[in-house]
Amino acid sequence: MPPDGRLLEVIAEIPRGATAVAIQHTWFVRNWAPDGQAVLVGVTNPPYYFQRIGFERVAFLDNHGAVGIVPHATAALDFADCIVVQAGAGADPPAALAAVTSPGTQLTIERSLLVAEGLAGLVTRWSPRQPSASAFQAVTISHSEVVLCDPVARRDGDEGMRLHDTEVRLASAAGDAALVAAIDACAAEVERGSIPDLVTLRAAIAAAI
Repeated sequence: MPPDGRLLEVIAEIPRGATAVAIQHTWFVRNWAPDGQAVLVGVTNPPYYFQRIGFERVAFLDNHGAVGIVPHATAALDFADCIVVQAGAGADPPAALAAVTSPGTQLTIERSLLVAEGLAGLVTRWSPRQPSASAFQAVTISHSEVVLCDPVARRDGDEGMRLHDTEVRLASAAGDAALVAAIDACAAEVERGSIPDLVTLRAAIAAAI
């Protein structure tokens, strides 16, 4: 639990041009960001910015905080072949995967499994200069599977989302214990220093819920 409210920072500091970040084949499992802060923050003091922050074959499992990722001044935030299981049980509002603060940021999710309370709160969009969410780029989810844990969320709508070849379904009412067991097994693997086998993990989580 870091004292400054974030687990990890990536910093844009390329003197000429943009910084690019690639995070690949990595676990983020049961991290705690205190006082409702973020797990990962992009630091973009002007004039520095990120051209892209990309997550490829990354597992985000049961991380606790107000938000997982705050990219700040970033042109593209991409998730590819990832597994996201939001820690939403009992949280009000549930934790968001990402908080976009720049209207120009394009967020895309492809070939991924998302387990969340609802689509509406998966990504938040707000800036002191532009408080209207309608001014931000739409989030694109393609060739993915979305599992919603809140039955009411199915009726909340997906404003600001574009879904292409993506299945949206409700989680099984009896799946909570199996999902916790699957994440417990992942946490044990982390402690042994293993890297995630996302094919096996995705199958186990999909079967649990």
